[in-house]
Amino acid sequence: MAAFVRSRARRAVTQATHFGARWRPTPLILVLAVALALAACTGSGSAAPTTAPTASPTATAAPSAAPTAVPAFPVTISDDEGTAVSIAAEPQRIVSLTPAATEILFAIGAGDRVVAKVEDINPWPPEADGLPVVATYQGVDIEQIVALRADLVIAGGLSFTPPNAVNQLRSLGIPVVVLYAESIDEALAGIRAIGMVTGETTAAENLSIATRTEMDRLGALTAGLDRPTTFYEI
Repeated sequence: MAAFVRSRARRAVTQATHFGARWRPTPLILVLAVALALAACTGSGSAAPTTAPTASPTATAAPSAAPTAVPAFPVTISDDEGTAVSIAAEPQRIVSLTPAATEILFAIGAGDRVVAKVEDINPWPPEADGLPVVATYQGVDIEQIVALRADLVIAGGLSFTPPNAVNQLRSLGIPVVVLYAESIDEALAGIRAIGMVTGETTAAENLSIATRTEMDRLGALTAGLDRPTTFYEI
């Protein structure tokens, strides 16, 4: 007989950021507490043999091989435009072509690998202020991205990043992941996608959970209020 007992996992989030391209968030602090208990007992019985068994050498069980961590790379994902993007090794020189991607990269711990960004009228986080700007509303500086030896570009869909720039970068062998969220769920999936392509999957999952938690909290606080008509322009 065997018994298996598992305790509940608890997650505590002290602060969370929103996902967006034009807002100033507060810094994110994630606290993750997980408790796991496992108990098992087994028992079995059998009748004693009627004749003494012939003596034989006792076999020593070979030690089990230690579990091998599954490597994060190479990885292939389908971006928000349905393009399969393959990344051979963990990117070390990342270019962000959307303000949201810049913020997410720093929030999940990949900020020290970002070498350039898009122009942002309301830049965040402050650590990204000194990065070279390789894209504005006028277009993308392909030559500068190549000169920076970028090994990953995260771009915006719906022509936020010009499609011809995306195609040109890909033709030069630079992986480009295009993200364009049309819902909250897709925005959270975009956070996780950035985590996958940068090797920061755990931090991205935590950020996604924290963002959902904060949105749910704010939604509950405003559930009884009238919804204003909103105009949002980029």
